[in-house]
Amino acid sequence: MNNSIHNDSELDLSTRYLNIYGNLFFVTFGNIGNLLKVGFFLQKPLRSCACSVFILVATFSNFITLNNIPLHRLLVNVFTSSYWVNAGVGWSKIEKIRSNLSSDTATDFEIIVCKLRIYFHMLSASLTFQMLLLASINRLGSSWRRRKYQQQTCYYHIADYFCHMSNAFKLSLISCIVWAIISLQHVFNYTIVSRSQGCVARNLTLWTIWVTSIHCLLLPILMTLFGILTLKNIRTLPTIRCLHNRRYDQNRQFVQMCHHCVDNRRSSQYQVEKQLTLMIIAEIIVTVLTSVPYAAYSFYRLLTINKYTYETNISNKANWIESIIRMTVYLEPSCGCYIYLITLTTLRKRFNSILLKKLTSTFCCW
Repeated sequence: MNNSIHNDSELDLSTRYLNIYGNLFFVTFGNIGNLLKVGFFLQKPLRSCACSVFILVATFSNFITLNNIPLHRLLVNVFTSSYWVNAGVGWSKIEKIRSNLSSDTATDFEIIVCKLRIYFHMLSASLTFQMLLLASINRLGSSWRRRKYQQQTCYYHIADYFCHMSNAFKLSLISCIVWAIISLQHVFNYTIVSRSQGCVARNLTLWTIWVTSIHCLLLPILMTLFGILTLKNIRTLPTIRCLHNRRYDQNRQFVQMCHHCVDNRRSSQYQVEKQLTLMIIAEIIVTVLTSVPYAAYSFYRLLTINKYTYETNISNKANWIESIIRMTVYLEPSCGCYIYLITLTTLRKRFNSILLKKLTSTFCCW
């Protein structure tokens, strides 16, 4: 009996430190990386690309995501004796234990904060997925436009629509409005029935089906589909048609290329476009891989945990596992910028060049 209590207390303590260090990493490095990402994509020539509009909107959504629930979990687990963090109960084991010591009835302010937190969390997550989907369509359209023999087809005109800056702003604005309206359903579904239960969904089945079908199946599948099509087209990007109609022979061996085509293949703009496409594909892979564990665990909890005791009778070990799985959702918003700078050479060199130039100009002014 004593060993069981001792093990539970150790697991509970490890869960607390996991929430502290994990969320501290997400908030600190995530905000720094997203700030660098915004500054990078506001520089020439990236700011003239329609794809950069989608990336910037997704980055601002990541700011909201990281400074909402992860920041709250960090504060709850660090300042365990502070009362103001009780405004949004139910996201950590420590908060539930402390809440049982007081009245079990939640105040109106706590319920409002609960609803606002889940609303902005789902809105920012949905916008990030939506912007990434539009960015993948933009990259597909950009690769399609290079295939000049398809200029008269309807596919070319559709692809061309996603490659204009004005259309990118329109699509981003429409997406923000649509998801702001759709996310209102979570305001009505989430509440605090009691402080011991915390901020939970009234209809757990509806919540699980919505999250897994939209955020873990539909949007990732569409992103993967457009990413595969873009990968097929990106193989044709180096095949710039020669002005003198020099082509490939039957064995796909290159015969001759004029200086104009060689210069285009080696141009900085071409390399930026290609690396930007690879960046979106890498972001799709990371997003899809980090969405799978949360979807699987959501279905597991729906099938194995009674919805009336949801969030109340969870063991410390299950709470620890759940914390890890929830943290995988924040890997891409917090570490995406660093992953791209490590894996993509052209973007890394351009980023280092811009950063060095900005630092040099700043210190020279001083």
